Amino acid sequence: METIYINISIVFPTCNRRTCQIKANVITIIFFLFIGLKTSAIAGGVKYDSYVNARFDYEISYPAGILVPQGEADNGDGQKFISGDGKTIMLAYGYNNSLDYTLKSLFHDETGKNPANPKRKITYKLMKKNHFVLSGIDGSTIFYEKVVYKEDDDQFVHFEITYPKAQKQFYDPIVTEISKSIKILPSSYGGK
Repeated sequence: METIYINISIVFPTCNRRTCQIKANVITIIFFLFIGLKTSAIAGGVKYDSYVNARFDYEISYPAGILVPQGEADNGDGQKFISGDGKTIMLAYGYNNSLDYTLKSLFHDETGKNPANPKRKITYKLMKKNHFVLSGIDGSTIFYEKVVYKEDDDQFVHFEITYPKAQKQFYDPIVTEISKSIKILPSSYGGK
């Protein structure tokens, strides 16, 4: 997915360079808020829109027209997206690290045996410096989850999706695009 940057130049005849730049940035933000700009891109013939979470400062893409946003959670931590047939569910949410997990300890908890879900079988796992990925089978569904650790804010951003095994060929490339799209944004209000 491509990111497109738009640069708008506004000239103010009676201000110094720094003051003019600040005014221009404010006007640009107001302009985009006013027109309700929604970013979108097309990959593999699928159109993607972006969901931006202001509370936990992240952005994630979702396939427009395939998964329908259900509205942001009341606490502002994220959003649920559901397919038209109700069989595919995507969750994107952030949370504070109130239990003092490290990324590694959370990874071990997520990959351990879960007696409440004995049918869940992890077939792929990847641990990196600032994120981990898990994927596998849970009965007749495929699950995929990616967890990103925001060390500066001591927060996690969590993306997970489940879809029917029968729709694997359709959803696998979509899940790849969504996973690659996760961006941690600069803090809007200084963290926690």
